[in-house]
Amino acid sequence: MAIIGDSFASGEGNPDVQRKGNAKAHWIDERCHRSGKSFAAQVFADIQKEKPQSYLTFLACAGATVENGILKAKGRTSQLETLESVATMR
Repeated sequence: MAIIGDSFASGEGNPDVQRKGNAKAHWIDERCHRSGKSFAAQVFADIQKEKPQSYLTFLACAGATVENGILKAKGRTSQLETLESVATMR
């Protein structure tokens, strides 16, 4: 399973560790604000219970757009290019 997209898909609004007082919130990937509590990650967790051999490629990144991040990326590999690379390894 692959998760691509922007902040909605990454789980930016639902960090793994919620902010408390002056402490910052934390995500499994701080740069992209990827969260194991995102909807897609939760769906994958349910799938993995039934099919433990399943793999997840979590590429969604807060701030990504179709023009910068998903299809193309300035100065780095786009989500689709990364996904294509991962797919050829399996």
